[in-house]
Amino acid sequence: GIYPVDILEDDPARHQEATLAYYTMLGEGAGPSPEVFSLPTGEQVKLEASSVCFCTMHRDEPQHKILVLVNPQDTKTVVAVYVKESWWTTEDVLRTSDPSREGLMKVQSFGERIVLFILNVVIFGRLERNLDDDDMFFLPHSVKEEAKILWRDGAAVGFYTTKRKGSLCGDGTSSCYLLPVFDTVFVRRQHRRRGLGLAMLRDFCQTFRDDEALGISWPISPAMYQGDGCVGEEHLGSGTRISRVFQVLLGREIPRSPGTMTGLCVFSSF
Repeated sequence: GIYPVDILEDDPARHQEATLAYYTMLGEGAGPSPEVFSLPTGEQVKLEASSVCFCTMHRDEPQHKILVLVNPQDTKTVVAVYVKESWWTTEDVLRTSDPSREGLMKVQSFGERIVLFILNVVIFGRLERNLDDDDMFFLPHSVKEEAKILWRDGAAVGFYTTKRKGSLCGDGTSSCYLLPVFDTVFVRRQHRRRGLGLAMLRDFCQTFRDDEALGISWPISPAMYQGDGCVGEEHLGSGTRISRVFQVLLGREIPRSPGTMTGLCVFSSF
């Protein structure tokens, strides 16, 4: 099949215009009636203004929104996304028919930004996060967030984002990151304990291999402390930079450089 990320034009403004026109049509009841969306479970959700809502895609550009369909029995659960003038299940939005999309790939297109948003806000934020025991969550990423999506067997299964040395720490501040930072990272539940988190951390270290020191955003989630199931030296290699990262994560050694920003674990290369 063909999926949104493969066919969506790199034109956010056009997408926004088409989405607003469709939402207006729903509100006026001008569309074909009755119109329903069938879920993979067989359940049908009526397409009407009360069952859809707009979500802000980027925290720094609130005008960029995406229209989602929610479950009538649980309005916090997103079941479909309106893209390319059609409704797609959240799982289909995360799929690709392009065989070249495999492994870690830099987020560049508008369609890939949507995939990143769904993974971050919908899948992690609402479906796969333990709302009772784990209060950690990520805000929507910025419109120019440096990110890589992990593609595996035709589907997006994780991502990680970074902050470059010299980039601003946030809106309304003149403070800059003093070193590259491994910022946010997520792997879908069914793909955990396979070394994928480790692969992303290794990719980060390789990307910034010429920097003397790297940082990891703090606090670190319990899942990150577990090291994605691959923490032993036999997996990491004794004395390697990636081994040093896990020494930091496991609390064996937490070096901090004088004058570095609060909220970072800092580790140096050997």
